[in-house]
Amino acid sequence: MARNALSVSTTKTQSVTQFQENVYALLLQIPKGRVTTYGAIARVLKTSPRAVGNALRNNPFAPEVPCHRCVGSSGFITGFDGESIDKKNFKRSKDGLVQGAAHQSKPRGPKISPAQPAGTKLSLKIQILHDEGVQIDGKGMVVNRKKVLWDGPWNIDTIRDDIKSTS
Repeated sequence: MARNALSVSTTKTQSVTQFQENVYALLLQIPKGRVTTYGAIARVLKTSPRAVGNALRNNPFAPEVPCHRCVGSSGFITGFDGESIDKKNFKRSKDGLVQGAAHQSKPRGPKISPAQPAGTKLSLKIQILHDEGVQIDGKGMVVNRKKVLWDGPWNIDTIRDDIKSTS
């Protein structure tokens, strides 16, 4: 069985599952300035977009493992670091911060950071994407989605052999 080469340096000591490693290995293939969807990763791993989202929500290696480069199938930014917001509630202030009714999922393991104002993590995702050349409009949608959307080719040699054998 092939093991992933997640050589990301981190001071966090959270164990990850083989499934999470597979998701993270695919994320590392997404070029800066591009995004992919939960569904695109799910198709490669033969799983659901929701399962991919759960793996990303618990990514202890962010932003080195770029979960910020994953968006919903419509191009909506959806969430970041466990914080999510519905399209209908998404608003941005004049200074670009996300406002509206954001929701924070309950973290697994020890809580390592104090609660932040709603929208703080989503604002960070937008800023990271902006710094990489991906623009997000005032409604939380990727601008020029067809140009920046990336769906491979995926190098499946970086994921587990049992996943590859069903391809």
